[in-house]
Amino acid sequence: HVASCNYFNYKVCCDEITKAAIKDRCDVNEAWILSFYQENDSHVELAGLGNYNKKLCIASETQVICEHRGNCLSNETQVITLYSETNSHVGNSYDNKLCCRILRPDLVVNSSSLIIPQTPTYGDAVELNITVWNIGDWNATNVNVSCYANGTYFYSDIVNVSAESYAIAKCLWIADCNNNITIKVDPLNLIREHNENNNEASFSIEIYDPITLSINSPKEGENYYRNQTILLNASVSRFCRNVTNYHLAWYNSTKNQIAVGNVAYWQIPKKYKLGEEIIYANATVEGEGNVGAYVWINILNNPPNISEIMFEPRAVLVNETITISCNVTDVEDDVEDLSVNISWINPRGQWNNATASRIGYTFYRDWMASDPIGIYLAKCVACDLDEGCSERSDTFIVYREVIISITLNKSEVWWNESILVSGTIERDDGSKVDTSQDPYSDVRIYIKNILSAITETNAEGYYNVTISAPLAVGKYIINVSVRDPLTEKKFSNTAEINVKPTYGEEEKEATEARNVGCYEKPMVIQNPDGSLKTVIAKVCVWR
Repeated sequence: HVASCNYFNYKVCCDEITKAAIKDRCDVNEAWILSFYQENDSHVELAGLGNYNKKLCIASETQVICEHRGNCLSNETQVITLYSETNSHVGNSYDNKLCCRILRPDLVVNSSSLIIPQTPTYGDAVELNITVWNIGDWNATNVNVSCYANGTYFYSDIVNVSAESYAIAKCLWIADCNNNITIKVDPLNLIREHNENNNEASFSIEIYDPITLSINSPKEGENYYRNQTILLNASVSRFCRNVTNYHLAWYNSTKNQIAVGNVAYWQIPKKYKLGEEIIYANATVEGEGNVGAYVWINILNNPPNISEIMFEPRAVLVNETITISCNVTDVEDDVEDLSVNISWINPRGQWNNATASRIGYTFYRDWMASDPIGIYLAKCVACDLDEGCSERSDTFIVYREVIISITLNKSEVWWNESILVSGTIERDDGSKVDTSQDPYSDVRIYIKNILSAITETNAEGYYNVTISAPLAVGKYIINVSVRDPLTEKKFSNTAEINVKPTYGEEEKEATEARNVGCYEKPMVIQNPDGSLKTVIAKVCVWR
């Protein structure tokens, strides 16, 4: 006999049965597997015969199917045996067997699941279409299909697979050297299947790993000059393995070979065509053919080289001659083919322009300086046969002599007495020299080569300054010098003063006068400069 749980000591235990109950009616998600005459201590009959009203209902995560057979199938489990189909005792060894099975999915991937129609190239975005079969008897929903490259996860997809059908999952793969692809279905084992050991498959995908040639030098669009030496540098490689046994050569736009090797040099010929030029590199790889690359560069004209512009002299007096010259060379053209012009602009903005004469590499012009005086800007412009020009400029000065006049308020003075020095500073054409506007030009007064005073001229060229006479008797030269604000040349003039110790009447007047008494006495005195001297001191008194 049978009964509900806990009525008899012996129990029928089934794996993965989530619920079992004796009821009058089974729910839609439950399986009716036996009928009971009564709930406890009862005979049984097969489900569906209609003789008994109590139903044994069971449930699982999916669905349970039970059938009455003489022997259970390989995918079925014998739950219990019946003596007969109805009004039956139960046991373990009667002929009427109750065979049950739980419906489950069985997801499968294998060597046929992944088909690549053509060999992908390294770096291509490849959509892997993966066929996932469900050979089970229950649908599989929200199935995770994950893809791995050399063991590293890179993509996954979610599919639903009906029982005894298949679905296509997709993984996006960027083709690279990690080309051992593994497909795992339900990698976390979230879905209960009949067989958990057929959910993974691995594939080795062949990829096309192209040989590439990269030009490292010169760079695209770089500028180079004729006669310049260019570094030619290129590398031959592929992504997944090294490239060996190849020959690399370089060519210009006319397909003439210009160099050989990964690192080489090419000197652009002096008369090479100007403008855009293509540099080709071609590598012949043993057993794999040729690979090439190219870059555009610009070939420029070398303009003439002007080393400097020279003046002899740099500051020239009016009506004297100055030679202006420049040394010119050119990489591409002979010096006699160069066009060289030397010109200058005077302080009034007027140009003097002419073709220069030549001696060797030196181009020059001679010119007799004339008014106006001032700073002149000179230019040397050299052009070659391709109209490439260079220019250098510098300044020279045209000036007139500076004349300094000196006026002293007295020429004979007592030692340390004040002396007013004044005068004018002008050029030989009468124009005035004003030093007040130039902080580096001033008027300096020297006595015995010792600076005594510094002053400046006004707009009229006038100066004046007070100095002190030396502290010793004698004749002295006063030197007035000025730094010309135009040329920075120094000009000077001199005057003489006499420092005397006398005071009062002359001695002869005392001798010739009447009624005069004199007294004299030799004595040693010390001059203001510290020197000692023997003198006759005489005192005369007139009556």
